[in-house]
Amino acid sequence: MKSRIHFVLSVLGIAVSTYLLASYQSEGAVGCTDSGCQQVRDSAYSHLFGQPVPLFGVLFYGVMALLQVARPWLARNTRPLDRLALGLSLAGVLFSAWLTYLEAFVIHAFCPWCVVSAALAVGLAVVCVLQVRRPEVVDPEEPPLWSLRGHVAWGAAALLLFAAVSVAIDARSAQRAAEQQQAEAERVYPKELLERPDSQAMGPKDAPVQIVVFSDARCNRCADTIPLVVDMVRSSSRYRLVFRHFPLKMRSHRYAKPGARAEEAAAEQGKFWPMSATLMTRQDERWDPPVLEGYARGLKLDLPKFRAAMASDRLAKKVERDRSDGDKLGVTSTPSFFVNGRMVPMPRMQPEEVIRALQRKAEELVPSGKGGAPPAAKSK
Repeated sequence: MKSRIHFVLSVLGIAVSTYLLASYQSEGAVGCTDSGCQQVRDSAYSHLFGQPVPLFGVLFYGVMALLQVARPWLARNTRPLDRLALGLSLAGVLFSAWLTYLEAFVIHAFCPWCVVSAALAVGLAVVCVLQVRRPEVVDPEEPPLWSLRGHVAWGAAALLLFAAVSVAIDARSAQRAAEQQQAEAERVYPKELLERPDSQAMGPKDAPVQIVVFSDARCNRCADTIPLVVDMVRSSSRYRLVFRHFPLKMRSHRYAKPGARAEEAAAEQGKFWPMSATLMTRQDERWDPPVLEGYARGLKLDLPKFRAAMASDRLAKKVERDRSDGDKLGVTSTPSFFVNGRMVPMPRMQPEEVIRALQRKAEELVPSGKGGAPPAAKSK
């Protein structure tokens, strides 16, 4: 029985770690009951040796499961295998304890799935201790594959349980997100957080429809969507577009801040939008200084001025200020759009759907043919 419990806990650990690993590969929010998962994933501690932490969980639980699968083949002497499993399980507990410490005292946010993984690691350690103290006897006469039939049945039941729980959590998370988005869609946000005097913009300043976008230079969805928004704004004096930087904190977006600074450095020479377009078409490149200078050279910028701007703290502070404004407005992903001070919910929309959503919101707030100053809340 202890062997089966060990196997079931390992299978659940693989499922939880795989679920988290999949979420690390996406740019959207993690399917959790609270925002703690997103904060943990966006922290500097979400990767170890350049790899996402959940990958180590998949490997750990996978090895623990294989040790139990191998046990029937070593029926005459399982003690070395049991001791190895005990050692690995204790290492897993220490690693989980370290991650929990980081969440509690460094990140100040808890990911429920991470807590579940830590509990599974502790459970495995307890079972391994019991197995070493009182080893479960394996019948050497029974075919190994036949002895694993119970493991397979229990493992399948564990996976079905996990699937049911994860689907329920995802459904609840989606419901909460929809409720939050509905509330956000009705709220008018402070204008001073939406646009700063030095924010980059295009279109008439008094346009009846004021669109604000928070973007990340390494965001694939931004690269697909923002050019269409730019075309829409350029085609009509009805719209004005304000661009704000929101570099995501994920390791895969570590070049977002240098890219944002390059855009602002180009803006000082009147080439913000061309530099932005250049970056969006070259997101797979490493934006080290020589590469960014190459882009600047291609745009015929004054390189000494560009280098001086990139080296200054001024642009870095401006990018951080934009990110801070986005945080205060509740931005968590890119691209995020506001129309006349109201956030426009667009979860996982295709670029063309984003355009239609912006146009619908604009028509709702300012029907075609009507002008007037766009409403915006004032900070109190």
